[in-house]
Amino acid sequence: MQSFIKPLIYMILLIFTEWAIATDFGFEAGTFLENNTNINLVSDSPVEETVSRSYAAVRIIELGPVLESRIDARVTRNAYRQDIYPVGTVKTLDALNTLFFIPKRLSFNIDDHLAYVPIDASALLLPDNQQQINLFSIGPSLIIDIGPVDYIEALYNKQKYYEQVTIYDNKRDLASARLVHKFERNNELGVNYQYQNTNFEDESVQDHKRSELFFSYLYRSLTDRYSLEAGKTSVKFKEGVNVNGNKFRLNLQRQLNRGDSLQLSYRNELSDVANELSFTQLISSTRPIVVSSVPLSNTGDVFRINTATLDYLSRSYPAQLHMGYTVEKVDYYHTPNDQEDNRFSMDYTFPVLERMSLTALYTYTDRNIPDLSRQYHISNARLTVNYSISRDLFLSGYIGYEKNDSSDPLYDYRNNLYGIGIVYQTEKMRSIHLDREAMPGGIQ
Repeated sequence: MQSFIKPLIYMILLIFTEWAIATDFGFEAGTFLENNTNINLVSDSPVEETVSRSYAAVRIIELGPVLESRIDARVTRNAYRQDIYPVGTVKTLDALNTLFFIPKRLSFNIDDHLAYVPIDASALLLPDNQQQINLFSIGPSLIIDIGPVDYIEALYNKQKYYEQVTIYDNKRDLASARLVHKFERNNELGVNYQYQNTNFEDESVQDHKRSELFFSYLYRSLTDRYSLEAGKTSVKFKEGVNVNGNKFRLNLQRQLNRGDSLQLSYRNELSDVANELSFTQLISSTRPIVVSSVPLSNTGDVFRINTATLDYLSRSYPAQLHMGYTVEKVDYYHTPNDQEDNRFSMDYTFPVLERMSLTALYTYTDRNIPDLSRQYHISNARLTVNYSISRDLFLSGYIGYEKNDSSDPLYDYRNNLYGIGIVYQTEKMRSIHLDREAMPGGIQ
């Protein structure tokens, strides 16, 4: 039944999109041949492999009076010439859709988040150690004015979380209520309560109920955005020890000038993988906060995440620079493999000729898994050259390098990558920037 409902919902949304008059639509497709000198990521006896990667992607933004929609979808097909791995398809989707029945009063939300993530991040990131996970959410939200500067916002969602390989599929009921007082148009204080009931399909995994009570504050101006959340969280397991703890989020954004911005964010709270999947799709970040690093063998558990991120973005057309640094710690309550990460990332795009541009990308992760007495030092570098054949058609080539130095020699590897391909990308795909920053008091 569910396989019929979701396509029907998206068909309805497409109909609304057809009626819309302010829809931005972008399309992209490409095909690449990539050579890997060590496709199986081993320290001894590396296997050389050529991979054919073809993909198509769409981006839709509609901000009309009836439908507000932000959709980013991509499908990639990977074929291995030496048959080291079977042909695989990777699908990702970020879909945030709101239907307004009564403007600024009654709406209906339909969200879908599909990601391709490691099954176990403590193992090598090979194609057979990755799977699709999906969080689908649907439900109404209501805003009731109780005064000239005060209102109540209530929300209810039915959610379905799915994992392709592991056993932690579950259903969720999520309810939220918040009382908001506006000091000014862009300056508000809120009192928030959230309740979530999670029921796993596999009886070996403990169901749990989660409740949160916290204050939130938001300030926005032309150059600044400050948000704060502080309160308490309680998680009650069907069988086992209950977990209680503080909840704290801080986000500071500053537009330094027309092209440069700086953002500092900090989180210390209880969460789980399904909540992180939703949360990471809602924020503006080049790297997922948790989903790409949490071992999914632990997705039935609740963990405390403690993370701080500093991001700098400079858009001085036609060049663009991004730098980010993250310190993150994940502590599980019922399962092992706690994780500590320090991550640095940088990418810089700049023109070299009238029709040619270069993009340099570098990421470094220092990862510690105390329960396994194992450390990783992971480096990735890539240099990409793009040549414009026409306004929307590009010839692209790249060279890359992957390296992991581990305290366990079994996890050491080096891999060189060489790729060439052709890309069709519309102007809308290049110019539309998705802004999905989580609002204070917003639902994860």
